[in-house]
Amino acid sequence: MITVFIPTLVADIHALAVKWALEKKGHKAILWYGNDLPDRASISIDCGLDNQSIISVQNSEMELSDIDNTVDVVWLRRPSRAQLPEDIHDSDAIVAQREWKQFENSFFWGALPDADWINPIHSLYRAESKPIQLQVAKKIGFKTPITLFSNNPSKIRSFLSNLEKVVFKPFTQGLWISGDEVSTSVTTVITMESLPEDDILCLCPGIFQELIDKKYELRVTIMGHEIYAAKIVTEDLPKEQIDTRTALNELPIVRYELPLEIKNKCLSFMKELNIVFGCFDFVVDKNGDYIFLEVNQMGQFLWLEERNKDFNLLDCFTNFITSDNKREFKNQESENNINFRKFLDKHAKELLELEKVNHKSRVTSWHVLE
Repeated sequence: MITVFIPTLVADIHALAVKWALEKKGHKAILWYGNDLPDRASISIDCGLDNQSIISVQNSEMELSDIDNTVDVVWLRRPSRAQLPEDIHDSDAIVAQREWKQFENSFFWGALPDADWINPIHSLYRAESKPIQLQVAKKIGFKTPITLFSNNPSKIRSFLSNLEKVVFKPFTQGLWISGDEVSTSVTTVITMESLPEDDILCLCPGIFQELIDKKYELRVTIMGHEIYAAKIVTEDLPKEQIDTRTALNELPIVRYELPLEIKNKCLSFMKELNIVFGCFDFVVDKNGDYIFLEVNQMGQFLWLEERNKDFNLLDCFTNFITSDNKREFKNQESENNINFRKFLDKHAKELLELEKVNHKSRVTSWHVLE
């Protein structure tokens, strides 16, 4: 039996589905909700006289002492920070948040040194960096869009003036909540006329990138050496609708066979960043060239199986997460009838409701190295 530790947050359907599937296969999964800190959960790091550190965690559902000797695998899915009480004084909150940040980082950096990490924690910061991703992609030999990362108004305006079409992308997805209404940031075509004034433009950095005239998009999910490529058919998408995430439910998604050269470059890219799991985004242009956009080292993947039963990703991922050699993993399908649709139809609603009772909903998620 393998024990998997999964830092996550409330309503992460991926974490709930993987826990369910692991338990169906006879393994143990422990979901850890950082938002439960400080009043519903605790972390202790006991540094004794014998030079041994014992790390313990506790929440409303479990108490786990000596976590280093209990957990075999860490799936660093969606770590979330301590959520302080609303009535704490603003000055105290600043101090407490700083202390929690140091303590939580110490926990993740110091805990479980002998466990398998997905992805290795010392690789995460580099793997999340969009500029570094493009640098590595070019080194590997991928074609990439012309890109500017900047908050400098003159450089941004010059960049736009030298390209026919440009899109703006945020570094991370933003959320604006007003009552029951939620708005989110998406990739958008931007022109010289639509740019704000310089004093506004310089306030926040962004990603400015040439718009590729695409035939279709690819989502490539890689676990070790197991590669699932999905073609997102965008031919009927209105030209002004650049971000396909806003129309995914309407777009056909089919299995796709990547050329061997692209597969090998993807594997080389992951080795360069020292990650074992990643979700790549490509566009294929009108000339048939594969253009690398980005990789999400902890991206969403089960939506592909929800849309198309040919993607057995839940079964594959649980095999991957419990495998001995994650870097070289190749899947062998399980005899168990593990599939994401069955989880959604029969188990998801009940588990989500139970989760909301026992754990705090998120205010924010965070990167462990921020």
